Amino acid sequence: MATKLAEQTTLFALYCAHLAKLVGVPNRVFNVITGFGKTAGVAISHHMDIDKAAAKSNLKQVSLERGGKSPLVIFDDADINMAADLALLGILFNQVGFG
Repeated sequence: MATKLAEQTTLFALYCAHLAKLVGVPNRVFNVITGFGKTAGVAISHHMDIDKAAAKSNLKQVSLERGGKSPLVIFDDADINMAADLALLGILFNQVGFG
């Protein structure tokens, strides 16, 4: 998985990558791409060898996020049904016809 996050979240993403390495996630499974959208984002979206990033120069299958920004951590002692309901609500709250 590679992700290009907003430039305001770079330190958080790099820390998450560090934690992934500490817990044994293999190299090249969790990748962080830093930089500004106008430079790094454009380079990523126009590069023909990068899957799931499309631009004027190419036509690729992409996945779009339409919900809110809803990261959450669910601990072992959580009520899993409530956690699932809250995760769904957080992701889809801004969808048309929901909420």
